[in-house]
Formats: sequence, C-alpha cells, structure tokens
Amino acid sequence: MFELSQTSKKKMNELLKNNIIAVDLPDWLTKKFYFEWGVIVDNFTYDDFCSRTTQDLSKQHILIYESQLRGIFKDKEKWHRFIEYLKQSQVHSMIFYIRDLYLSVHPELLRDLNKLGNGRKFRVLSNCYHMDDYENLTFHVLNEEEHYSSNPVMQSLAFELARIKKQPKKDFLLITVLKDDFRKRVHKHLTESGALRNSIVKTSPSGEGIPTHSQLIEALSKQTKDQHFTRTVAYMTDNGPPNYKFYEEVFCEIVLESKNFGISDLSEKTFRPVLLGIPIVFLGSKVMYEKLIHDGYKLVDNNEFYTKWHSDSNFDDRLDALVEFVEDIKNNEMLKKEMLNSAEHNFKVFWTERPLKNRKINLNIIHECFGENNLISQIYKRFNS
Repeated sequence: MFELSQTSKKKMNELLKNNIIAVDLPDWLTKKFYFEWGVIVDNFTYDDFCSRTTQDLSKQHILIYESQLRGIFKDKEKWHRFIEYLKQSQVHSMIFYIRDLYLSVHPELLRDLNKLGNGRKFRVLSNCYHMDDYENLTFHVLNEEEHYSSNPVMQSLAFELARIKKQPKKDFLLITVLKDDFRKRVHKHLTESGALRNSIVKTSPSGEGIPTHSQLIEALSKQTKDQHFTRTVAYMTDNGPPNYKFYEEVFCEIVLESKNFGISDLSEKTFRPVLLGIPIVFLGSKVMYEKLIHDGYKLVDNNEFYTKWHSDSNFDDRLDALVEFVEDIKNNEMLKKEMLNSAEHNFKVFWTERPLKNRKINLNIIHECFGENNLISQIYKRFNS
C-alpha cells in the first residue's frame, strides 16, 4: 500500500481542511489522485467505513472506485447496508470513479445511486459521456484514453514512425475484434465488396510475434519497478500492442469503435492512428464524431459520407455509402491530400493542444468534486499571502 511518511502526511493534512474518505481505493488510484491531482485520501475498508455509525459525514467527500462499488452491489445484503449507512451518516458529497460505465456497472446500480443522490452532490468520474438519464448524478468526462495516450513513450514511437518516412503500399488498415453484430456486418460488407483488396485486415489486434497485453506488462515489470510507467505504456494496448509495421505500410486506418450507441466512450482505437499521424475513416457514433470535432480534430470525407453514416437510414444503405467513400479515397488524389492534411492537423492538436486542455479540464473537475481539498489550491494560497 502506498503511504506518505508520517511527517509528510502530517504536513500535508495541515494544509487540507477536510480529509477525503475513500472506500477500499486501489493503491494505483491512491497514487494517481496524489501525484496527478494533489488529493490525499484516508483509505478505509468497506467494513471499517460502515462501522462509523455515529460519525456525521455531511462535510466529508466520499470516494469509491468501480470495482469496489461493483463488488458491494453483487452482495445484496452489503449493498442494502451500504445504502442505509449513506442515508444515516448524512453523506452529502460522493465521488464514484467509474472509467467504463457501459462495461463496469449494472444500470440498476446507477438507478439506486441516482435515487439516493436527490438533494446531494453525487458525481461520477468517467471516460464516458452522453449520460442524460440520471438527473441526480453529475458526470465528469476525464478523457483518460486521450490523456494517457499522450505520454513520452508513445510520442517517441510516433516520432520514430515519422522518421522512417513511410511509403504506403497498402490502402487501409482495419483491426477489429468481431464480437458484436455491428462490427461483424461492417467487416463483412467491406471485405465482400472488394474495397479492402489492397489492405491489411486483422480480426485480432496483435500481429504474429507481437506480445499480448499481459505479456507486455510482465516483460516491462521485469525491466522497471516503475508501475506507473508500465501502466502508461500498456494503456494503449488493452488488446495487445499495435504492430507498427502495419502503420509503415498503410495510408489510412478504418476505426471501428467499441460502442456505437447509447453511452459513448472514445477509446485507444481512435487515438492510436491520430497520435501516429495516420488519416482515419471514423466509424463511431454521431455523438463521438461531434466530440472529436468539438475537441479540435478534423475528419475529412467526400462531403457526404459522415452525414449518411450518422443518418437514420437503413444500415445496408449506410454500409453502401461506406464502400463508396472507401473507393473514393483510393481513386481521388485530391481527397487523399485533404486527408493527409487533416492527419497532420490532428497530430498537432493531439500532441500540442489537447494535453494542456485535458490537464486544465481535469484539475477543474477535481476542484468541483473536492473543493479546495487538494494540494494545488492550498499551495497556491500559501504563495499568495
């Protein structure tokens, strides 16, 4: 377990007005809150937390991570006890750290929290957005997939790819795991149409000889004791590291996002080609598309594809529009030039603008969630006397 020295902790707590109480927070997340955001937490087990029956928590901030929340919810007796304790202790401010809402928690769990959150400040820190169904929960988007992708290691790899001065021999790269009907139909339509005849198509992310995600973490752990470095490098490789040979050979990547309806979450699938300066055809939802544009990225088409793709028309018609767009890219030199220009623009936005904006946005979120209970605010006050 990560711990500050007693002297350091005493000095830090002197700066902070109120402790932030965490429930079974993992060690890596304790470090993250401290090193990235200057937030120090008092970590309690679930049983210790719920045994503090006489304590008024109305002025405390309670922080809980998705895996602990999910574990409590699975045990109905524990969940009932947890909810009753929150009511009795007059908890006013709770922060739930749930990275992937559509994967991590059951909708019933969110409905229970939404009901309990009436008249309280209940906040969810997540990578997901477009959450309109819970009026008593405030959702804050951390953009972690984008933020953690812009690390020095990935930047060096991007510059290494640029140094090689690649000469594309293939038109497209399509990497997807065929685990839902959406991805299966897109893959089938593109391959059967012949549009990907001169392309690299992989239905498993890692190429031959490329280590899996777990193998990469194991190898890195043997070379360095810095777990933060290991997690950072592995962040872009949930399904195995990218094969950079692919990116040396292709002009453009066709990005099939994980979730294309309801809750939206831009993943490493989108940011990997962007950070490498590769043009993309983006097959995500309209909400995802609009977020990319809002964040300063450019997506080029033949003046009609994305409008058709995001329409309510028959899916087969939309797939036909996709094939038409892909064929147009192969044969239209002017369109290719526009896509290269947009890729260069997106590369600059990703590496020069977005890291600073994400840092600012996330610090504002932390301030909204915890008030001035963070070292940055208190240190600023000390130097502003």
